Amino acid sequence: MISSPEDCLYINLTGKCPAKLQEFDIDSEYNGDILSIKEIMYEPEDQKYFLLFNKYEEKLGFYILEFEENDPSKAPDFLIKWKNKLDIGDPNISILRGQGKNTKLKELIISYKSIFINTYNVVVMDISYDDNSPSMIFHHESFQLWESECNGLLLNANKDFVSFNKTGM
Repeated sequence: MISSPEDCLYINLTGKCPAKLQEFDIDSEYNGDILSIKEIMYEPEDQKYFLLFNKYEEKLGFYILEFEENDPSKAPDFLIKWKNKLDIGDPNISILRGQGKNTKLKELIISYKSIFINTYNVVVMDISYDDNSPSMIFHHESFQLWESECNGLLLNANKDFVSFNKTGM
């Protein structure tokens, strides 16, 4: 996967896909309407990509697209499609998996800050696909100036999500 803020290109180097899918332009699948790409994450267990971008059909918002590694042309799904007229920054995408052997729990954790309203947002979605539809299970907003850098990360050892900026955690 190769990406810039304006373009996203999938290149298959394994040769396991049909010849026509050796190179696939993700944003051209949507007529070039995907812009301001912020983050891409690969999930090896399900062999899926998650693409976080900020502009779709010339409208600012918060968008997450999910598509399969082996066939990215196969009807990519929008997990989130919020048109909110806000630019986002400092994004992070993580996956939290259940700790037991028999648990199928899998959650997508997305964090980002929003301009103008000066918030840091954390969104948690259940992507275990037990009922074939992802659902949002948590959304948190806290104050964060757009001008100051802020980041978030998932700690694997104790499954805590930590956000930090200049003033601390």
